[in-house]
Amino acid sequence: MMEKPAGREIALAQIDDVRARWDGSVFCIARGNPHAPDNAQNAAFTAVRSYLETHPEERYRPRRYLIIQGLRGAYPCTPQ
Repeated sequence: MMEKPAGREIALAQIDDVRARWDGSVFCIARGNPHAPDNAQNAAFTAVRSYLETHPEERYRPRRYLIIQGLRGAYPCTPQ
């Protein structure tokens, strides 16, 4: 689904929703990340897609869980 343009748009909307809610607390892709990527939206999409590709056995889990796991793995928050 994430490879096709229409699917990418749907996935981006869902990833953006999670990113807006939990960036800076559950994962740190932009907030609290001194090495934040220039394009956080694209970086988040890539992180989630990579997680799904490397963990196909997890695909049955809820969408929000998968997105958080992908972002947490790629952009963990460092303790202050």
